[in-house]
Amino acid sequence: MTRRLLTVLALATACAGCSAPEPPTFEQVRAAHRSSESVLLDRHGEPLHELRTDPTRRRLEWVRLDDVSPALVAALIAVEDRRFRDHAGVDWRGFAGAAWDNVSGGKRRGASTITMQVAGLLDEDLRAGAGGRSLAQKWRQARAALALEEHGWTKREILEAYLNLASFRGELQGVHAAARGLFDKHPAGLDRAESWLLAALVAAPNATHRSAGRRSCALARTAADRDESPDCDRLERLAARHLGATPRIRAALDAAPHLARTLLANADGRVQTTLDAGLQRFARETLARHLAALAGRNVEDGAVLVLDNASGDVLAYVASSGPLSSAAQVDGITARRQAGSTLKPFLYALAIERRWLTAASVLDDSPLNIATPVGLYVPQNYDRSFKGPVSVRDALGASLNVPAVRTLLLAGPDVFHEQLRALGFASLDEAADFYGYALALGGADVSLLELANAYRALANGGEWRAVRFAPDEVAPEPVKALDSRAAFVVADILADRGARADVRASVAARDPLVDRGQDRHQQGDARQLGGRVLGPLHRRGLGRQLLGCPDVGCLRRVGRRASLAGGDGLAASGHAVASAGGTRGHRREARALRGRARAGARRIFPRRNGDRQRDAGRRCSRVAAHRLSGARHHCRLRSGHPAAGQCCAVRYA
Repeated sequence: MTRRLLTVLALATACAGCSAPEPPTFEQVRAAHRSSESVLLDRHGEPLHELRTDPTRRRLEWVRLDDVSPALVAALIAVEDRRFRDHAGVDWRGFAGAAWDNVSGGKRRGASTITMQVAGLLDEDLRAGAGGRSLAQKWRQARAALALEEHGWTKREILEAYLNLASFRGELQGVHAAARGLFDKHPAGLDRAESWLLAALVAAPNATHRSAGRRSCALARTAADRDESPDCDRLERLAARHLGATPRIRAALDAAPHLARTLLANADGRVQTTLDAGLQRFARETLARHLAALAGRNVEDGAVLVLDNASGDVLAYVASSGPLSSAAQVDGITARRQAGSTLKPFLYALAIERRWLTAASVLDDSPLNIATPVGLYVPQNYDRSFKGPVSVRDALGASLNVPAVRTLLLAGPDVFHEQLRALGFASLDEAADFYGYALALGGADVSLLELANAYRALANGGEWRAVRFAPDEVAPEPVKALDSRAAFVVADILADRGARADVRASVAARDPLVDRGQDRHQQGDARQLGGRVLGPLHRRGLGRQLLGCPDVGCLRRVGRRASLAGGDGLAASGHAVASAGGTRGHRREARALRGRARAGARRIFPRRNGDRQRDAGRRCSRVAAHRLSGARHHCRLRSGHPAAGQCCAVRYA
């Protein structure tokens, strides 16, 4: 025993003149602090999401001393260093007592002040090993503690650094991570019981919850006043509830989890994006509200992507409904899903660009079957009904399937596949034959990101450019993927709310017994004569008429490139698209449809004398022919015109 004491005294004498290296300043230590969580920022610098990117430890943002509960500060000083405010870094009385106990065989204790512990946390060489610190380490730690206060560290700075650097439980380092991980609250909100429990964990971070509960009770009793008795039952219950399971830090910011996983995977610190925090929150709330309204239909997930048309900046990125979804971790924006009818605008844009169709060209919506190597392909509309001949505008506006397939027959799957690849659909990595004619109806897996950016090309006159996620990202040069005129026409059709309603009204005109009362709409006008609905029916602002022709000759003259926007006379001819496929089989189909029109068409005239009926028929033919010549001529069969009501409606018998 005497020999060990002499060794300690000799070491102290030898190192009395030793000077510790100059320690870092408090500002340097605080600036060097790195959270294990990286933060995603919006375009204005507002935090959106935090994600753990350091798997070795769990630290959160540095917390100022003023933002820590005074109860925890008092508990730590009472447990770790009662004379903290009285000494200059080393408690020599406690240090001598600990040295005597260690060499005399008494209870071993460290006698490290809070300042000494901070010095040990700042210097790797002073870290305690598995068997604790050696005597030489202990002495160098004391010298480093003295140097801290000699070089201007205040007591408040030492306390603040200790609270942010000390380990409390397992991988939890710092009071911010400890409070969030164990109690799911900010350090400022810790109460006295929680503070005592954390103070007990500093000396034994890996203690069991029973041991930590008993220790916190003993420490509270030692530090309590005579008139105050700690609630040990509550401390033990608190330890059992919060220390019995693995600590888990719930993300305080979780507005963009899927994008954060992508952009913060290799990041350290803060990453700014092009997102708009307000728009991101609005998109999330809107998606949740719509999904709640659809809960009875087994709809549980969705995604929202908002792009700036001009710059390509991603303004909102909501890739899942979160807790409402059974697969919340799946990124619904980059995951491949069947496109459905969303590819139809690009198909019609291709046909318009190649001058195969115009917005007023007529397509036949009637039963169709196509022979393929694996059997017949028989497309159907969503409602399992057929509308007859309809204009391209109405076919796209109503998202009719059969006219889209007929348009693909005209263009060819290979050409359409090449067009989609030019629009950024890199997910179409198979040959065109792999998708076949179903490509017209979205029978291919694409991502929402590709789809939204392709629609952005429509808004930009056919120019395609990749999106941006970071404001400092250099935008690539645009690529001309669509003809600007075709893009304008398709965009106009998509913006036309009356296109879908016109198709419904056209059906009512051909068969007034179906939904007679509901097929009128606010942008059109229909008249009932003798129980049948006849024209005119025009779209607001466009002057289109449902114009019937008096005979089959009129139908022939209207033909494939008629610019009339659908109607009952055109409904009988089938000439507009039957020859569009360009194949012998489709030409046969055209002849069959024309024969059907001749055999089954009948004229419905107002009750006038024969001469006036013939005059009306000739007038109808002249109007149709005039429209075919390309002149901008509005139909003269409006209400109040002398020829109003004198055209016929031709329908299948």
